[in-house]
Amino acid sequence: MKRDRVEAWLQAEFPGETLRAYATGGPGNGESSDSRLSYHPASLQAQIEARGLDRTQRVGLGHRSIVAVLTDHRLAITGVGGAFRVKPKGLLHESAPDRVACVWWDNDEGARPNLFRNLILRFDDGHWAGIGAPKKLLGKTVAGDELSKELIAALGDRATHVDWRGAAPR
Repeated sequence: MKRDRVEAWLQAEFPGETLRAYATGGPGNGESSDSRLSYHPASLQAQIEARGLDRTQRVGLGHRSIVAVLTDHRLAITGVGGAFRVKPKGLLHESAPDRVACVWWDNDEGARPNLFRNLILRFDDGHWAGIGAPKKLLGKTVAGDELSKELIAALGDRATHVDWRGAAPR
């Protein structure tokens, strides 16, 4: 998703705010968000289950992709719209950035040859969003890699890298 489209959405929804970072992705690594299948431990779905997150509090359930948009005043989660000009569409949830925590890890095994950076954004009100941001698709690095790095860096100490190898059963 192009930055100018995220900025245009931001100005329409929250005039005057400045975009710090954003990341976009799906429910994670090609998985259905409501399936009961067995997943590789590095997958977003396995990590969600290992953390015991309440499915009824999931932001963006049923959306193929979501966008996390960070400004100085908020972290907003939106849906994605547009067939040819993909852009943020519809505010799904928001909170002050200091009321959001992020855990992230790289799925460098479970979806080969594709690689994903998975993020779980947990809001203080109990809601949460899971984003499987593509790093490599069919072996080629894609924009999701840099975008997810920028979001993690902008979240600062509210973002924590976790080792999936110790956080889910194999």
